[in-house]
This record gives sequence, structure tokens and C-alpha cells, in this order.
Amino acid sequence: MAATDWGPIKRQFEQARALPAEEQAAFLEGACADDPSKQAQLKSLLAAAEEAEGYFDSLADAVLSIAPWSDHEPSSGAPGPTDPDPMIGRSVRQYRIEEILGRGGMGVVYRALDTSLNRPVALKFLPRHLTGDEAATERFRVEAQAAAALDHPNVCVVHEIGKDDDGRVFIAMAYYEGETLQQKLKRGPLPIAEAWDYARQIAAGLGAAHAHDIVHRDIKPGNVIVTSEGIAKVLDFGLAKLTDVALTGTGTALGTVAYMSPEQIEGGAVDHRTDLWSLGVVLYELLTGERPFKGARPAVVIDAIKRETPEPLRAVRPEVPHVLESAIERLLSKDRADRYPDVGGFVRVLDGLAQPPAPRGPLARVGTAVPFVLALYAASGWLVLQITERVAGRYLLPGWVSRGALLLLLIGLPITLAATFAQTLGGRRPHPTILTLRRFLRWRHALRGGVAAFVLLGIASGLYSLSRALGIGPAATLVSRGAIDEPALLVLADFESGDPDLGRLATEAFRIDLSQSRIIQLAQPRFVRAALSRMEQEPEAGFDLALAHEVAQREGAAAVVGGEIHEA
Repeated sequence: MAATDWGPIKRQFEQARALPAEEQAAFLEGACADDPSKQAQLKSLLAAAEEAEGYFDSLADAVLSIAPWSDHEPSSGAPGPTDPDPMIGRSVRQYRIEEILGRGGMGVVYRALDTSLNRPVALKFLPRHLTGDEAATERFRVEAQAAAALDHPNVCVVHEIGKDDDGRVFIAMAYYEGETLQQKLKRGPLPIAEAWDYARQIAAGLGAAHAHDIVHRDIKPGNVIVTSEGIAKVLDFGLAKLTDVALTGTGTALGTVAYMSPEQIEGGAVDHRTDLWSLGVVLYELLTGERPFKGARPAVVIDAIKRETPEPLRAVRPEVPHVLESAIERLLSKDRADRYPDVGGFVRVLDGLAQPPAPRGPLARVGTAVPFVLALYAASGWLVLQITERVAGRYLLPGWVSRGALLLLLIGLPITLAATFAQTLGGRRPHPTILTLRRFLRWRHALRGGVAAFVLLGIASGLYSLSRALGIGPAATLVSRGAIDEPALLVLADFESGDPDLGRLATEAFRIDLSQSRIIQLAQPRFVRAALSRMEQEPEAGFDLALAHEVAQREGAAAVVGGEIHEA
């Protein structure tokens, strides 16, 4: 086939590789229905690639030493013991190849020994079927050029680029002991301080790349290795784009779909801000254990990236600082103009946080929150009951108003405690039931519900009192029919006695007894003081029978109670 046909084939090849293996045949039949030779060539290329997903993971495998505590296994495309690779045992210049580590669409990677310096290295070779492809060779060369241009502790070290005796191009890179972030995520979300540290290091490595006009374009957990010393290294510049080198035209989307920016998916021009998007996706995943944009098929993921807003980070993991949540939301802005102008802006936010403290366990959080909430609820409840009593006494509201307020407080207590448990339990990977409760049982929802309930109670009591005073409405009708006993209002005067203390005791005893009656309604001291104030009388001057009669007449009370206490 003519070389000029390679561009369409390359694009369809990349599209087919993004699909599950069982869907690739149907895709090729539809895309190449009128060109059987093209379909056959694409099938041959897919077979040679030997992977249906996970572009460019080989370099991550290459620099990954299999530590004793690691669950790493060689890539599925690597030959097993019964299918030895012919390169094993060969020497390429000063490098003696010892084992295959993995293979992907843009390279086969081996662990080798640099015999001149007696050090392990990773050798990445261009696949044989792409050796004659100028575009693939150029991208391979640019990868080496991009990485070699960066002398930074958070970027994989490239030693050299060369050719073997067969003319195959290879890159010699440093070989690190450790594990990728992808492997770490298999054990669940990372502690906040650890995720913060890795994000800070990745950002530093990207900052060095961007300073050299290099855009990585494939930042993902599998392309970041953490060495045994805790140093994060950005790997695999296989998709890197230098501003002065154009390897792919507009309209060709390269990268790993779940971590692509919206502009990258569209196949348009990208700049350093596409790496910021990918870093935001990675950090979200490190903190939650889930990708912000999900889907069973690439097309679903692409649609989510274009149209959907991720679930708020703190809804999944409440202990994440607000500032960090806001920073990630900015990284994931659909419009790249709304992201940070450069990686330095994000680094400054991280530095402003300092290292977040290690989060406490869920039970510890509950143990702290519940006593605080109970104390606050008790104080607020006491204040509400005091206000209700004062208002009821001042405006002669029926007794059910105070009882209703107490009932609402008792109902609100378990709701408030449930909201407290929902917002503090769950840990790093909360159960779906807790996540559902967390969305609905929020403290602000409980507060709004309580306020609304008391407002309704106030409206009901106000309408009841108004209708009773006007002699209209259901309340007045029920009273007139005897369905509701309207308590008679009594005013209690101070008992007279030669011994003032004895008089006060007698008055208070009568007040307590009469307050328990369901037949009469005793005018409370607050009511009496308010009436005296309107009469321009001093409330502290004493409240004898004559004054009590005057108050009763002015306020519409039914009777006055008073008396004398004499010593025997």
C-alpha cells in the first residue's frame, strides 16, 4: 500500500485499539467495508500490537522493579517461559538484555545490564512492524529527545538513544525500584498527605517539561512510578509534543481516554493545560479511588468528559480540605482558559496547604462530632423553649404550642444525629448506602427542616389565636361547640400576710398548683409585668387584689385569685 495511505490507517488503528477486543472486528468491518486490503492490514497491525487497551504502558513497566511487596506482573503481551523472546541474552552495544518487561503499541521494553557501568537499565525498542514507519520512528525519537532534555528529579532519566545491528532504534533509560501509582491504587485511595506529596512531585516534573516547551499528553497513574525512596517519576513521553515538532495533525486524538482533556479528545491543538487536566484526574483518583469520569465504553467516557461534572470530591471523601477540592475543580474546568495558567499556580496552592495531617479514623471523627452536636443541640433547644414560653405567656397562646415545640425538638434530635453519623462515617471508601445518606442527610438540610417546622408551628398558633379572638374560624367553632375546652384566664394576686416570706411562699404554692390545671389558664408573671408596664405601674411595687382586679379588667381575664395568710 502506498505510504500516503498510512495516515487514515493510523487513525483507524488507534480508534480500534481503544475498543474492547470483542468489538474490534465489528469496527473494522464497518470502517473498511469497501477496502478489504486495508481491513486485513489493520487486523495484522492489531495482532502485532497484542494489546487491546492501555496504550503506552510499556515504559511504566520498564522502569518498574518487581519489589517483594508488589503485586506487579509482566504485561500480558510479554512472552512467557514457554515462548522465549529471541532478544533475551543478546548484547546490544554495551547492554546485555536479561528479560522482557512489557510491550505496547509504541515499544517493547527489556531490562538489561549496562556492562560498561555495571548498572541495570531499561531498553525500549520500536516494534519490528513499525521499524520502517517514518512517523513512528520520529515519534520514538521525539520521546527520547523530550525526556533527555529534562534534568529533573521527578522525570525519568534517559541515558541515550541508539540503534542495534538490525537498525532497530532503542532508548536506554534508568531502571527504578518501586511501583506505579496504578499499582498503589489497587490497594485503595491514598492518604491525603501521600496524595498531596505525589501531586506536588508530578507537578514539579511537569513544570520542568513545560519550561522546555514539552507537553506530555498522557499523564495517568500508570505513567508515574514511586521509587523505594518515595520519589515520584513521570514516565513515558511516548506521546510528548514539542512545540516545534508536529507529529500528528489536528483531528487525531492520542492518549488514554479516561485522562484526556476535552480539547485533546476533539483532536485539536493542545498545550500545557491539557497536562493540568490529566493531573486533576489523577489526583481525584488518588484521593477517592475512582475516576471522575466513568463509563463501560470509551464513547461513554468521552461523553462524560465533554458534558458531565464530576461528583464533588468532599461528597466522596469529606476530610479533603476545601482548598484542595477547589483546586482540583479548577484543574478539571472544561474550558482550558479557566484552568491554572501554568502548573506553578497549582503548586502554589499545594504549598499553601502545607502537608495535610494524616486523617483520623471514622470512629474517632464520630466520637468528636457527636458530643459537640449534642451540646449544641441542647443549648439551642433550651433557648427555643425559653422563647416559646415567653411568647406563649405574652400573647396567651394555647398550651399545645409549648408542647408542640418540645415535640419538634425531640423529633429533630435523631435526625440531627443521623446527619452527624452520615457525614463522619465511611472512611476512604464509604459504602454506597452511606454515600446516599450523605447526600440527603446534611446538617444544613436538618437545620432548614427544623426552622421550617417551627415556622409552621408559629403560623398555626398565630392563626388559632387570631380566629379565637375574632370568634371566627375552626378554633372558635370548636370552642363554641364544646369540642375544645377554652381555659378560663385567672390573675393571681399576692397573698397578704404579716410575714412577707410566708406570703410569698403561699403565692408561689398557689401559682404552681394552678399552673397544672387543664380547666383554667393562669396568667404568668411575664404577662402580669407586661400589663403593668402598659398601665405605667411599677411591677416591683407589689401586686395586691385591687391592682390584680384592674389588670384582669384591662386584659379580659375571667377571675382574680387572692387572699390573706394569718398566723395561728
